[in-house]
Amino acid sequence: SSSSFSISSVSSSSSSSSSTNSGTISYTSNPAILTVNALPTITGTLSACVGTTSQLTGSATANTTNPWVSSNASIASVSNTGLVSAITAGTVTITYRNTNGCELNQSFTSRPIPVLTSSSGNSYLCGVSTTPVSTFTITANAAPFATNPWISSATSIATIAATSSTSNSSLATISEVAGGITNITFKDVYGCTVTSSYTVQNVGITAITSNTTICTGQSVNLNATSTGNIINWLKYLLHKYNW
Repeated sequence: SSSSFSISSVSSSSSSSSSTNSGTISYTSNPAILTVNALPTITGTLSACVGTTSQLTGSATANTTNPWVSSNASIASVSNTGLVSAITAGTVTITYRNTNGCELNQSFTSRPIPVLTSSSGNSYLCGVSTTPVSTFTITANAAPFATNPWISSATSIATIAATSSTSNSSLATISEVAGGITNITFKDVYGCTVTSSYTVQNVGITAITSNTTICTGQSVNLNATSTGNIINWLKYLLHKYNW
């Protein structure tokens, strides 16, 4: 003959039994424990200028193997301690994994170094008692830092002052003071800096002779001496009228 049995629903107790017309079936439940670990966090500055570093810190204990990984080490590499080195301009994903096996991805920006170009004039200035004052304009291809974006390392040689700026450029004028060399530094809106050396040439003409009057068709030799400078002669035509 056939028989049937049924099992009552599982309760929260560790064991239970159920009676059937064929006997009693006993069973024991084995509850599963599920632990949910929070995702790690990453603290620190998620950007750096090319050639500089940024220290990142992950929460909990870092995984023993490759806790930090960069999606593109040619743009920004990261050490096992979370020190990110910006190599070339671009954006990467930095991944941190802790010993719980949890990981977090964060975007990291490697910022370019600004570039200086000469807008007008030359990369040198004529330095001593020139009238008007010798100046030229330089341009940076980035928005300027909020305070003191342009700095001259030797204001006794040349000064610099910002003249205008946009969201992607900044202009400044360098003015000569005396002969010598100064370093001009520009800082962009992200704090990235570039430094370029500029020379103020000391005119240094120590003697010019033969200030004399000659007649049409005659000639005279003029002498000028200068140390370390190239002398170019300029010809001006002067007329003197007797009324």
